Amino acid sequence: MFRAVNHRAADAPDAPRSTDRRWSAQQGAEFFGVPAWGDGYLGVDEAGRLTVMPERDPSRAIVLADAVAELRERGLSTPMLVRFPQLLEHRATVIRGAFDDAITRHGYRGSYTCVYPIKVNQHRSVVERMRSLAPRLGLGLEAGSKPELVAVLAWTSDTPGTPIVCNGFKDSEYLETVLLAAGMGRPITPIVERREELDEILRLSERLGVTPNLGLRVKLASPGAGRWQASGGLGSKFGLFVAEALDAAKQLIDAGLGERLTILHCHIGSQIADLRTVRRATRELARIAVELRRLGAAITTLDLGGGLGVDYDGARTAGHSSIDYTVASYADALVAEVAAVFDAAGLPHPDLMTESGRALVAYESVLVFDVIGVSGHAPEPTDAERAAAGASDLEPLRELSALADSSDPAPQRLQAAAVARDALAELFTSGGASLAERALGDRLFHLVGHAALEEMARAGQSPPEPDRLADILFDLYFCNFSIFQSLPDLWALGQRFPTCPLTRLDERPTRRAVLCDVTCDSDGEMRSFPSRAGAGGGLTLHTPRPGEPYDLGVFLVGAYQEILGDMHNLFGDPDAALVALDDAGRLVIEEAAPGDRVADALRYVGHDPASLRERVVAETKRALRDGAVSQQLADAYRRRLEDAIDGSTYLRSDD
Repeated sequence: MFRAVNHRAADAPDAPRSTDRRWSAQQGAEFFGVPAWGDGYLGVDEAGRLTVMPERDPSRAIVLADAVAELRERGLSTPMLVRFPQLLEHRATVIRGAFDDAITRHGYRGSYTCVYPIKVNQHRSVVERMRSLAPRLGLGLEAGSKPELVAVLAWTSDTPGTPIVCNGFKDSEYLETVLLAAGMGRPITPIVERREELDEILRLSERLGVTPNLGLRVKLASPGAGRWQASGGLGSKFGLFVAEALDAAKQLIDAGLGERLTILHCHIGSQIADLRTVRRATRELARIAVELRRLGAAITTLDLGGGLGVDYDGARTAGHSSIDYTVASYADALVAEVAAVFDAAGLPHPDLMTESGRALVAYESVLVFDVIGVSGHAPEPTDAERAAAGASDLEPLRELSALADSSDPAPQRLQAAAVARDALAELFTSGGASLAERALGDRLFHLVGHAALEEMARAGQSPPEPDRLADILFDLYFCNFSIFQSLPDLWALGQRFPTCPLTRLDERPTRRAVLCDVTCDSDGEMRSFPSRAGAGGGLTLHTPRPGEPYDLGVFLVGAYQEILGDMHNLFGDPDAALVALDDAGRLVIEEAAPGDRVADALRYVGHDPASLRERVVAETKRALRDGAVSQQLADAYRRRLEDAIDGSTYLRSDD
């Protein structure tokens, strides 16, 4: 079996060390932050196994490790994406319910539609599930390109009442498709992003004899907030400045088409962390809508765009990976602000629309991968070695030995240990210390460092220079996945994703680790994590057991990660499955599909697998003809290459 290898001595204790061996599953859940970032969808059972509750019902829970085991029996392998369609349905119901409650509470006299922008995750299973929920929950779909428009129109062919919003840059072909769909009776609305689009819509409308409802996207003066704030506000590449929007509205009103201008749209930004930003932008959009109504535009709907965030940290703060509000408070803010503006103007309330893609689908998917190897540090020095270090002629060694018994505050001990370690390394380089003395110094440094980190974690303190500590102090856990394929926002934006073992949460984790993927790129690492398990950098994990898989899950990856991934090193899409519960609470594998094969990845970059096979066959024939190899070796080489072409792009978990 190709499993995790522990490079420590077999009888060496793990680091950081602790004399407290009492540990419960509940402690494990709290340590990894499961109740906080799991938001009721994730939990830990008494056996220390992570569970998924698609309907937030503890009596209907899926043991994720059991699902992964069954998928392995069906021929899938890690890494794999495990999707929970029932959870997707629950998220849609939660958002719908939050707005319905807010509308009732404020006496709001308009309706609400949640529109799913399929750019967030265009996978068939997600779009199909959204389409199936549309009639019951009043969902809509948004397309931002011609391929997405084709998919949306086709998938809603049997639910023709599903509202469709069309964003993004549009050419004549895109717009003609929209107008023809409108002519078919579809409730489809193109959102004008540029004045040229409006001119083209009017030209096509006259030629085709179809006049669709229209929307205008406005660039607000209210700035966005958070990591994606540039996607909203005046700096956005999309939408019309207020002066342009006013001119466009007047053009339509003067042409007798004011009743066709039905949607006023804005986009505040993705993953809005601060509810004040939402309130400010909503007020501004509502004020613009009031003025356009008074000019003669219909403006029956306000589309507040995306922005409803996800609490990746579980911290309930306005940080980049968190939000300081709930779905209910978000809905309440939008409804209250629009109602106040329109009531003050004495105008009827408009219908409301949001494009809450991230909040809909982030929880739906889990990336599961196994640890395939560990690069750990040497065991702790013995008492005799520590005594020898204390009596050494080398001052850095004596300092490290003293720090191991010091009661100084942890940050000072850690900083002093790092200085002593660097000094010893300099002595070794200049010939003033032996290799054995340097190795002993490293082991003492790890002893002091891990003890200090554990102490700081208990006190809620953050250590200095966490990246440098990761380089010189943490273990490396090599994991069978590609960050570039499966977690692109981590690599590109520093997004933090909650990560947790699937089992053994009832055991105290003791090893501080950096997670390394299998690409040959030094950026392929996970160093920063939410929760106490990631406090101070790295992730505190268990020692993998020989012959037993140690599977980790990265959660909340359903939004953007599955669709933005690249093929660095030609690692393709992982295996994927849909997992659900039947009415009796039994685990059901609705769908299990292999990911990209090597042949698929090769085709993507222009290689023809059939031609590659032919070249391998030709090589073996030449080698045989020249007497350079045996028939047995040539056949084994050819079979191995052919098997590899047909196999997974990832490493195998078995022989």
